[in-house]
Amino acid sequence: MSVSNPQMTQEERTKALERLESSSREFTSLIRSFAQEDWKRRPSPDRWSAAETAEHVLLAEIAVNGAFQGALKAEPDPDWEETLGRLDFVSKVMSDRGRKDQAPDRLQPRRDYSADQIIERFQRIRQRTLELARTTQLPLKRHTRSHFAPEIGKLNAYQWLIYFALHNERHNLQLAQIAEELAHDGKRTSNAGAQEPADPFMSEEERSELLALLDRTEHEFLGMVEGLDAEAWSRRPQTDGWCLSDVSEHLVRSEEKLFETAMKALAKPADPDWATSTAGSLKLVRSVMPDRSRKAQAGQSISPRGEWSPDELLQRFRQARERTRRFVQQAREPLKQHTHPHAFSFFGTLNAYQWLAYIPLHNLRHNLQIEELLQSSGIRSQR
Repeated sequence: MSVSNPQMTQEERTKALERLESSSREFTSLIRSFAQEDWKRRPSPDRWSAAETAEHVLLAEIAVNGAFQGALKAEPDPDWEETLGRLDFVSKVMSDRGRKDQAPDRLQPRRDYSADQIIERFQRIRQRTLELARTTQLPLKRHTRSHFAPEIGKLNAYQWLIYFALHNERHNLQLAQIAEELAHDGKRTSNAGAQEPADPFMSEEERSELLALLDRTEHEFLGMVEGLDAEAWSRRPQTDGWCLSDVSEHLVRSEEKLFETAMKALAKPADPDWATSTAGSLKLVRSVMPDRSRKAQAGQSISPRGEWSPDELLQRFRQARERTRRFVQQAREPLKQHTHPHAFSFFGTLNAYQWLAYIPLHNLRHNLQIEELLQSSGIRSQR
């Protein structure tokens, strides 16, 4: 007798909607970021251009929609519980940047679509999927359909919903990498057309931008939390999530950990493939961090433990930020040649410069969380 719930829970529905919406927004934004002259330009002869990648995403969206609709129309699968737990495996496969798969023939790009044409067709399909995800009361998990790839096997209709977003996110990363590589190629090409090696050093423009973002996010954070009383620091939102003290402690522990990771990368031998292995990584981080609809579970080492008072938290934050700022001001090493993989394979490999840039981008994300917390809790910060 079945004891599992075949219905999509409200938490699962919310998760599906958030990922479908955020991956769609990111896809549209990435496509529109390409200049017309770069739209069909391949980063190398054996790799897809942005136009080809985007067309593949559109074709896959059509195919996945067919599989999803086919699952819904199928008779309930008496063995549907065999699909439970498959999503973790699929997520791992789709987030593995080192994995290279050959798209089936019917998903190979062939037509000369403009960016606007792809966006219009993609959004039309995605909106239908979103509407169904919002309203359906069908027991989605009872309805199954086999994936095109035998190793993935049979997925239930709820898992197919998530698969839309997983495939989209995978190729969003590819688009970001293409954009980054084309930008590097543009900088390496001289007026004579000769190719010069990528510069492993942080440019003065990059240094100034990073210092400005460090200053801005520090000012925003301190402006929201300084002067609040103990009750405000410990008040939890109605959702029973992190309080202000928890978020602030996570920020401090994260900055310390990210700085240590940058130093760990710098201590390693130079990576001869750094320009390729880290291409697109920073653009992806810049895209993901401000998106509060994309939830992540903090690792144990950067989770709050409630060990510090508000004054201690602010003191440690200032100390960590000053250390980061001082290093960025003084660094003259070839930071970009030294790399270290992210714990989440979705982000791939980052170089030491990118790990340093990660610090204020992560700070920016949680400044947004603090602003939400202050508003939802009725706390008035003293700016």
